[in-house]
Amino acid sequence: MSWHDSTFAWWMLVVGLQTVAIAVHLVREGAQREREGKPPLTREEIRRRMRGA
Repeated sequence: MSWHDSTFAWWMLVVGLQTVAIAVHLVREGAQREREGKPPLTREEIRRRMRGA
């Protein structure tokens, strides 16, 4: 495996972990909002937060 391949693999791993972390955060926030009686996040709000992350 060349250094280029391993660098790409690490980069993909990091991006994947960030995506999972954002998804977990949004799910937890949705559950919190539900407990507080607030409306759930809309798809547009979720998209905006994903872009801002």
